[in-house]
Amino acid sequence: MEWLLVGPQINSIFGSLGSFVDDTYLVDDDCLVALEEIICKLALEDATLRTFRRAIGFGQNVKNDIIPLLIHSKETKIKDSAIRLLVNLTVPVECLLSVENVSQSEVGRHTIFELNKLLFTSKEAFIEWKATKAVIDHMKTMLERDTKLSIQNCDSINNCLLLLRNVLHVPEPCPSTTHPHPTFSHGGTSLQNQIIWNLFTQSIDKLLVHLMSCPHRAFWAVTMAQLVALMYKDQHINTLQKMLNLWFESTLSESSNDNESNTTPSKQCSGDSSPMLTSDPTSDSSDNGKLGSSKSIGMRHSCMTVSTN
Repeated sequence: MEWLLVGPQINSIFGSLGSFVDDTYLVDDDCLVALEEIICKLALEDATLRTFRRAIGFGQNVKNDIIPLLIHSKETKIKDSAIRLLVNLTVPVECLLSVENVSQSEVGRHTIFELNKLLFTSKEAFIEWKATKAVIDHMKTMLERDTKLSIQNCDSINNCLLLLRNVLHVPEPCPSTTHPHPTFSHGGTSLQNQIIWNLFTQSIDKLLVHLMSCPHRAFWAVTMAQLVALMYKDQHINTLQKMLNLWFESTLSESSNDNESNTTPSKQCSGDSSPMLTSDPTSDSSDNGKLGSSKSIGMRHSCMTVSTN
C-alpha cells in the first residue's frame, strides 16, 4: 500500500497542531502553518489514488487531531482553517473520483472503500456534541461581533454550512457482519438523527432563520438550502409546511412577548446579541437525550424521524 509510506509524514504534520496535557488542550505555535500545509498537500495529492487523504483516514486524524483542535482553539484563524480542512476531508467520493471508472480495478475499489471509510469515521467523530457546537458557535460569534460582515466572514460562514452539509450527506452503511462500524449510536438512534438532534439543541433553527434574513444571504443561500434538504430528507412537503407554519407562529408570538416585556428586539446581522442567535439552555449540556427548551419543539421533534436511507 503506497499510501502507508506517508504515515511518518502524517504523524509529524498532525503532531504540530496541538495536544492534550493532562485535561488541558494546548495549541501548538506552528498550528496554523501545519493546517495550511495539510490543505495544500490535499490539493496536490494524486487525483486517482488519493494517497494523502487515505493516510489521514488510516491515522484517524479527524477524530484524534482536528476535532479536538476545532473544539478547544480560541483563535478565529485557526478555527477557519480547521473548518476548511474538514470541508475538504468530507467531500463526497463521487466529487473526488469517477467512481464508475475507478471501480473497474481492484486497486480502485479499495481506494473507494478507504475513502468511504474516512467519510464515515468523520461522521462518527461529529457525534460529539462539542464538535457541532464549535461550528455553530463560530458562526454566531461572527454574526454577533461584526456590524458588517466582511467577504472573509461570509466565506467562513459558508464553509461552516458546507461542513455540516457534507457530514449529513455521508451515508450510513447497512448493518453487516463484514462492516466493523456501528450504524447506530446512543439508544439505537442513527448517527444522522443524533447529529441533527445535537444541532437543534444548539439552536440551528434560529441561526438558519437569521441567515435567511441577513443581507449577505447570497453567499450561503445554495449551501443552506442543501443543508435544510438533508435535515428533512424524505419528509412529506405537507408535513414540512405545517411544521414551518407552527414554528413561525411560535417565533412571532415569542417576539411579541419580548417586545411587551421591553427586551431588546432582534437585529439582523448587527453587533448586538439577537434572540435569533441565543442558544437554548441545553446548548452546553452533554445530555442530548432531552429536549430542553420548548422553543421550536415541532421542528426539533421532526428531526428524530429523518430518513437516512
